[in-house]
Amino acid sequence: MHPHITKTSSLLIAGLLAGVLTLSACSGENGATPSPCTECGTQSGQLRVPDRSARACEVLVEATDGRVASVDFEAGVVGKAIVEGDRAGIALIATGAAPLPEVAGTVHFDGALKHVESTCFGETGEAIAGSGVDL
Repeated sequence: MHPHITKTSSLLIAGLLAGVLTLSACSGENGATPSPCTECGTQSGQLRVPDRSARACEVLVEATDGRVASVDFEAGVVGKAIVEGDRAGIALIATGAAPLPEVAGTVHFDGALKHVESTCFGETGEAIAGSGVDL
């Protein structure tokens, strides 16, 4: 393992790649989870990455008084979302050498969307203090 890549970063990347490979047959573009409720009036919230040095992020969101329906990822982002009812754990990794785009994805949900926690990682896999994903 490269000395600058943390165990957490390695697990995040390994889990993301395994998830993308297993979901490729039933997912949308860029690894997006299927959007079964896009037509039934769900709301949408953007996953914003304000730190311009972030190459990967993990985030936990919750739809209060509702549920998370799906997550879509923007061009230049490979992502994986595990949705369980009103919560979604989301991993985002930038493709290529560029950082994550300012808007990295979109969460489709019912109810009100709440940010529970998030962490972003830099080019060498180090956690970036004070960074995270905004909604």
